[in-house]
Amino acid sequence: MPFVPGPQESVEKLSIERLSDQAISALKVVRLTSDTTADIAESTLTYADASAVGIATSSAIAAGLPISILTYGVLEDAFFAFPLNDVLFLGTGGTITNVAPTLGAGDTHNTIIGRSLGAGAIFINVREPIGL
Repeated sequence: MPFVPGPQESVEKLSIERLSDQAISALKVVRLTSDTTADIAESTLTYADASAVGIATSSAIAAGLPISILTYGVLEDAFFAFPLNDVLFLGTGGTITNVAPTLGAGDTHNTIIGRSLGAGAIFINVREPIGL
C-alpha cells in the first residue's frame, strides 16, 4: 500500500523504482512504459513519449535493470548550472533544459519538469505535456 501523508505529515521527496527498457543514464528524464518499467522521455515524439514521471537518480547499463526515479522534490548534483528560478523542461533525448521547446518537425511537447534552485540543485515537480 502506498504511503499517503496525513494532515500532520509532509513529503519532502518521492521516489519510485522501475526496471529500465534500455540503458538509462542518471539525470535523464524518464517516463513509465508499464507499471514495472521505465524508458527515456522524449519531447519531440508523441504525447505518451513526453509524459515524464521524474528524473533517473541511478543508471542502468542495459534493459531490465532497476533504476531509481525521483518523482518530486529537490535533486542536488554539481551538473546543474541553471540560473536561479529558471523553469526547466524536458528536452530531446531525456535531457533537462531551461530552453522551452518550440514548434518543430513532427510532434513537439512542452513538458515542465521543475525549477532551478540555483547552481547544483533543481526542484522536480513534473507537469502534464502540452502539445505545440
